[in-house]
Amino acid sequence: LSFTSNNGGKQYSSMGGLAGGKASLREGGIRVPTFARWPSRIPAGVTTTQVASTLDWTATMLAAAGVSPRRSHPLDGINLLPVLTGGDTCERSIFWRTTQRTRQAAVRHGGWKYLRDDEGEYLFDLVLDPGERIDQKSAQPDRLQMLKARYAGWEQRMLAPIGPERQ
Repeated sequence: LSFTSNNGGKQYSSMGGLAGGKASLREGGIRVPTFARWPSRIPAGVTTTQVASTLDWTATMLAAAGVSPRRSHPLDGINLLPVLTGGDTCERSIFWRTTQRTRQAAVRHGGWKYLRDDEGEYLFDLVLDPGERIDQKSAQPDRLQMLKARYAGWEQRMLAPIGPERQ
């Protein structure tokens, strides 16, 4: 049994100090809690800092059922069971993009996040600054370029966005 949300809250919601909310790729729009319960497998009261996505639940549920995904249909997510059962977290990259109301792009790798929106480009150290208040792009130009390149490589492998393209 698991519970999570697909994105942050709307008006009248508190994001607990995180910037942004629903329809934003700021942390207030994408960082949400998840609860998992499996009394015989997942220890009670354990918390983790593992960066995860709802895309991970397919891989996790298949692993829980002892089923492997088909090689012809690789999954976008990872199996979270090792972390949920007490194992170490893993560093990974997670990517987002949206073109509906605004054009936004983001990648999180470890504790760092590159964000591009209609206002500009940003680099945040989410470990020290989860509220995304201090833009680190001038202080960390190499890290900014690395994350931009990682995002560009991911976007090249993705289908073009569906719907009206904004200029």
